[in-house]
Formats: sequence, C-alpha cells, structure tokens
Amino acid sequence: MLQARAFAKCLRRVSTGRAEMQADIFPSRVLKIRNSPVYRASPALFQLPGLLSRPFHDPSEFEWVQRLHDSTDKILEECFKLKNTKVSDYVVGETEHTLHSDGKWEWHSFIMKGDKQESFKRTCPVTTKLLESIEGLQEGVPFAYSFFSTLQPGSTIAAHFGPTNLRLRCHLPLIVPDDCGIIVAGEKRTWEKGKLLIFDDSFEHEVFHNGTGDRIILLFDIWHPEIEKEERVAIIEMFDLAKKNGWISGHRES
Repeated sequence: MLQARAFAKCLRRVSTGRAEMQADIFPSRVLKIRNSPVYRASPALFQLPGLLSRPFHDPSEFEWVQRLHDSTDKILEECFKLKNTKVSDYVVGETEHTLHSDGKWEWHSFIMKGDKQESFKRTCPVTTKLLESIEGLQEGVPFAYSFFSTLQPGSTIAAHFGPTNLRLRCHLPLIVPDDCGIIVAGEKRTWEKGKLLIFDDSFEHEVFHNGTGDRIILLFDIWHPEIEKEERVAIIEMFDLAKKNGWISGHRES
C-alpha cells in the first residue's frame, strides 16, 4: 500500500523526467460528506481532475466489447481449466481485502497490481489474447487488475470507493445465479451472461450474492477513455519511480 509518511514526502518529488510530459501527485484538501443524498465519485487515494464522471458507461462505446461477448463460452472453459489447476490467489491480509467478510471469494489473476501472471497466459491463451487486444487495458500501475472472480452464495462486499478515477472497471459475466448483483451510486444492476458491465468504481459500490451456486465473472480494468496514451505513459513512469524509491510497497484493493 502507499506508505503515508514516505508518500507525503514524495508528493512533490515524483516526476518522470520527461521534458514533454510528466505526471505528479500534489497534496490537496478534499471534502467528503457522509450519508449524502447525492452520489459523487470519491476516489480513496487520488484523482485526475476533469475526467468525465458517471457511474456506468455504455459498452457500445467500446469497439472490443463484441469480441468478448462472442467468446464467452471459450473464456468460461478456460476459467474452469485454470480453477482446476491453480488455487485462488485472493488472500485476506491485515491491510488488504478487508471489505469482504461474508461467504467466500476466489481470484484467479491475469493482472495483479499491474503485473501480468505467466501461469494465466499458459492456461488461458484465448482469454489472454482477447484481453491483450483491448485498447486501453490497464497494466503497469499498482491499481490495475484482471482476474476470474468467483463469488460463492452468501457473500457480500461492503460499500466502498475505488482508489482512483484513472480506471473503469469491467465485468464480463460468465455464470450468473439468481439474486446476485452490484449496486453503484445507489443503482442496482444484475449481471447477464456475456453482456459486459462497465462502471466507474470511484463511485460508492457494493456486491451481494443471496442466490445459489457460484457467480463467476471476468473482471478487468481499462484506462479512463479520456486519458490520452501519452498521459498513460507519464502516469506509469511516475509510479515506476515511486516504486523504485520505496514510496510504494503495494496497493490495497477491494
């Protein structure tokens, strides 16, 4: 996670050294209102001002969505193969994953804290190729994730805000039992097999599963579409520098 003291020191020191563009994080006073009747994006760690902010994004705005929809059955086949050969890499720690308390949640990760997992690529070549074909698939930063998410009956993930508005979170539903869903900014949505759900997880959101049988989705993050490629590079370089200098030791993800 971001170490408070070290990170406070580096706030004005982190820069990429690129003359044409650089990314910096600055300290600021942030006002948050608890129990407000209005839902607003409120990233837990940091935000890039000026980005379009809305709870849900229309999948039809992204050209790669149909490819994933058409490959849902093959992706699920690879998911089962991976689950049969590899244990879950979801680990509840003192400082991580503290929002999941009831039921059981399993992860089988392709990207974890920005890094790709070679074992996933070997076992799930079709899924890997599809994900890597996505323009804007997020990697290289400590808040980028992609994994098969298996949520068992009776599981809940408490309401919380994601770490940043730099990403959008995508859910490709593979198995969807009754009585399970997600609530983003007070709006409840249910998953439907093969139909992508894209949302801004810097809005308050929570997940519930009161049905029977496992709910399985392919979860992955993409860059916010208003962040230009050159800006992405600068942001990645900024976090690389912070990591090399010991200002980042990991990242809390929920």
